[in-house]
Amino acid sequence: MKKIAAMLMVFAFAKANSLQAQHIILNDFKMPFKPVEVSWEHYDVKAPVKQIEIAVYERDKAEKVVPLEFKGYVFNDDGTIKQYVDQNQFIQKGVEYNYKNGKLAGEMSGSNYSADKIDYLVNNDGQIKAIGTAHFMYENSRLSQTYYPQQSDKKDYYRYYGPVTTIESTPSKDYFVFYKDQILFKNEDDSPYVEAYLYPFDGTSKFFDLDKAGSNVRKLRDLAVSDVAAYNKFISSQLTESDRKAPLSVSKTNKKGDWTAAIYKPQHDPSVHKYYFRKITYADGTVSGDVVVDEAFIKQNSKQRP
Repeated sequence: MKKIAAMLMVFAFAKANSLQAQHIILNDFKMPFKPVEVSWEHYDVKAPVKQIEIAVYERDKAEKVVPLEFKGYVFNDDGTIKQYVDQNQFIQKGVEYNYKNGKLAGEMSGSNYSADKIDYLVNNDGQIKAIGTAHFMYENSRLSQTYYPQQSDKKDYYRYYGPVTTIESTPSKDYFVFYKDQILFKNEDDSPYVEAYLYPFDGTSKFFDLDKAGSNVRKLRDLAVSDVAAYNKFISSQLTESDRKAPLSVSKTNKKGDWTAAIYKPQHDPSVHKYYFRKITYADGTVSGDVVVDEAFIKQNSKQRP
């Protein structure tokens, strides 16, 4: 765990494109628990990596940029995940993954509160059937359900409609809709409100009442399934002039097309300003980005669109 310790010490002291950092930003909310993503290909990079470090900052009440969270990932030579660390002001957690016959078999995890060894239950196809109290079901080789035997009412249902994937959670009644690997919209507690994003994500989002827009969650899902361009047109029609000129989420990318800095500013909540800085160490030894605050990037992208 030496690499992880060093990464934590770094964080302790330590021209914008349309948004590419969609995985870390759009999924930076409470998503349903699912099996570990094993390959580097699932970590929002376009080439094999040795290590990824992500530092998240926010503005405090005094308008200062302060550390919020640090995430670190270390990969094996074959590109599979080896270690993961997550640190914020409340907890410091590290995980080391174990493999058996080339398949993910378990983990050793520790925090400032406890340490645990968890053996995964794996089926003959190498799919993870259980991690601790979470159990997974598959249909046609794809995840279909997450359930918790000790909490009979807690379940997440996965359904697939061509390029569209939905996740419906109970008893929370939260609903998530993805197009390919990008989230399109999320609906919480079966309310009429959705947080929607254009595809591909360009920093534009809209929080609005579907009832007032003459639609509902199922209709919006079906629209995305049948024609994502029509979905984009519908979401765009809900944007006001102020929405279009709002300081939107932006990111900076390197020569490989991987993001190294990003700003998240949702239109529906102007008090939220999150800043993401990413340092990538590629398998060939090249390094891109950093986890320290890039003040110039923040200042350059703090203005409204013309």
